[in-house]
Amino acid sequence: MSIQLQRPIPRQIIFCIDVSDEMKEMLFPSIDGGINQALSQPRSRLDTTIYQIKRYIAMNRRIAPNDTYGIIGMTEKAYWMMGFTSEPIVIHKYVESLSLGERCSIFDTTSLYKVIHEKAALKDENLFVHAVIFYGRTNVVPQPLDKQLNWLRNHTNFTFDLLFLHDPPHDNDCQTVYDFWIDLEPSLSSWFFEFGKLGQSQLTKAMSQLLAHPLQRGDQEHITDIIIAPERGRQKQKGQHNNLSNQISEPIYLSD
Repeated sequence: MSIQLQRPIPRQIIFCIDVSDEMKEMLFPSIDGGINQALSQPRSRLDTTIYQIKRYIAMNRRIAPNDTYGIIGMTEKAYWMMGFTSEPIVIHKYVESLSLGERCSIFDTTSLYKVIHEKAALKDENLFVHAVIFYGRTNVVPQPLDKQLNWLRNHTNFTFDLLFLHDPPHDNDCQTVYDFWIDLEPSLSSWFFEFGKLGQSQLTKAMSQLLAHPLQRGDQEHITDIIIAPERGRQKQKGQHNNLSNQISEPIYLSD
């Protein structure tokens, strides 16, 4: 694998959060409870998302203090919820105010891209727009993206990552939902994760991995590679695959 490193310009990170009724479904505690037993209690998908966003921002501010954050809510359509800021107090206020809506039978993908187009600084070459999508609808396949917005998929300073929280996949709709987002992948590689009922610890790990800047992180299939220092011959060896990487290796089958 060859990685062409680029300058990690500041990001506008947009958390796109599903607030449909399905986000009330519970995730079981982590087996080991996590650090300081933070994952020792069951949480709803939405509460887990809120916790992970706050944790992500706390870590990312140490790595990339110039990044800013926005929030998009997702019901049947996407809507802009919070303008870009780097202030944790402001962000916490907004994410803690999130509440669940009704169960949604559709999701308008075009509305999500329209909001990103309208609110993010896509024309600024000194900023990178990074959307992190939390989607919790097991059987709701999003509507196709309007062709007029297909250009955004080829934008050099934009990508999205997906965190799909789902019920046990008893039918084909769950896989179809996941495949829809994969088919929507921009030209700059996205990372895709999926989580079943035991997803608290896996979601924690995934959010830590998403701290990596999209311009520097390479392809997801190499996420567990170990890079050997140059003085040791620039060799690379494959690390042990954990449960998460097994879940996302090809072909993709969703976990119970």
